Amino acid sequence: MSTLMRASKKDNSGRVYVGGGPRPDNTDIKRKEAKERAEAWSKLSPKEQLAALASRPGESKRQKARLTALIERGNRKPVVENAAEATTETPADGGRIKAKDRRAQEQKNRPTR
Repeated sequence: MSTLMRASKKDNSGRVYVGGGPRPDNTDIKRKEAKERAEAWSKLSPKEQLAALASRPGESKRQKARLTALIERGNRKPVVENAAEATTETPADGGRIKAKDRRAQEQKNRPTR
């Protein structure tokens, strides 16, 4: 390809910004618009956000998965029959202790020679 411009190509030389960084005239506008979009999105419920995602083109699997999990968590209610039993449950890791701590306990329980 040649480096010369064709005669039929539109001249965009007036649109070139020679300064460094983002264009100062666009920065404030884009920040304002982004803030408005974020506020409008945050006002929607998770179900409404999911419906809005479905109407948009393209895939957003992670966001859809996050919203569906959020909706399902909101629908479930914790069932606690007895408050005393709920507080004495084992920890999430099954009551396991680290190997280093277990060895230290075993060493303390060994009979002395």
